[in-house]
Amino acid sequence: MGKCSSSYWTKSAQICNAIISPTHSAGVLAAGSLFVTCFGIGWGVLQTCGVDGSIAVFSSLVGIATALTFILIVLSRLFRWQLIVFAIRADIAWLSNLQKKRDQVIIGVGPGGAIIAGIISKEIGASTGHEPTLIVFDRVFQRNGPAIGVSLGTVKPADLSIDLSNIEILLATSEIHSGNTMKVVFEELKAAGASEDSIRTFSFVFDDKSTFKCDRYVVCSSTRDVLPWLDDPKRRGK
Repeated sequence: MGKCSSSYWTKSAQICNAIISPTHSAGVLAAGSLFVTCFGIGWGVLQTCGVDGSIAVFSSLVGIATALTFILIVLSRLFRWQLIVFAIRADIAWLSNLQKKRDQVIIGVGPGGAIIAGIISKEIGASTGHEPTLIVFDRVFQRNGPAIGVSLGTVKPADLSIDLSNIEILLATSEIHSGNTMKVVFEELKAAGASEDSIRTFSFVFDDKSTFKCDRYVVCSSTRDVLPWLDDPKRRGK
């Protein structure tokens, strides 16, 4: 397994991914804690104001605490876009690969990878004054019962011709689970002339059960709730 980038925003992304996940124990605990906190504050205010407890008052407090908990969770989900940008920005030194003298190409894998690669490219441009070339490989999932196959789809830009034998490649994606997609892309790049030691890999979310070794990641988890876009329906089995 690769190395997790180390920064305040990395830890924040990991916490956010756990808290807003409805299936994660931390998410259930966080929602319960928010509810108890809101209810306790409301009850304390009422007691200070001399309001006597009753079934109606209790029911009202439960409703208000539930609504506030829901609103706070929604607001935390809206913050995910900024969290992704901040986490990438905090790791820009590794992503920009400044110690290398050769040109760098960023390849985004899949729709989510296109977003992550675009943010990385913009942040490198803001940091160094030069945005690297950006390429996007789409990928197609084929579901056959419980099994999921993957193949490469269209490449953008389609007419791009680059000699891969003398450049640094940053292969970026939003999430790695089984690792099958990245394996396909990795082998395609090597077949096109790229050397294995010139390819570095980055994923925002990385499942440590993956059979593909990712060089760098932000969140190590089997869930991807920190990402603000929906997963591919075929991968979700829908």
